[in-house]
Amino acid sequence: LPVTVLFGANGAAYATDLTYHYVDLWSRRSTWGGNDPPGEGDSAMIPAGYSVLLDVSPPQLGAVVVEGNLIFDDANGTASD
Repeated sequence: LPVTVLFGANGAAYATDLTYHYVDLWSRRSTWGGNDPPGEGDSAMIPAGYSVLLDVSPPQLGAVVVEGNLIFDDANGTASD
């Protein structure tokens, strides 16, 4: 499906080979089934087929199991060291 992005009077960009990838935000309740994000000492699980962007610095967790993708946001100081 071709996509065209218009930039007002500055022109346009056109692409024919794009891939859309949905990413959940760590900070959103919807990522955790309507519950608060994992808190101090909690465990977190990211199942296969899911991608979560770590958009906040979480408290110290008991465990994090990643079967899907955990993406670190360098701009928000959540880069892995």
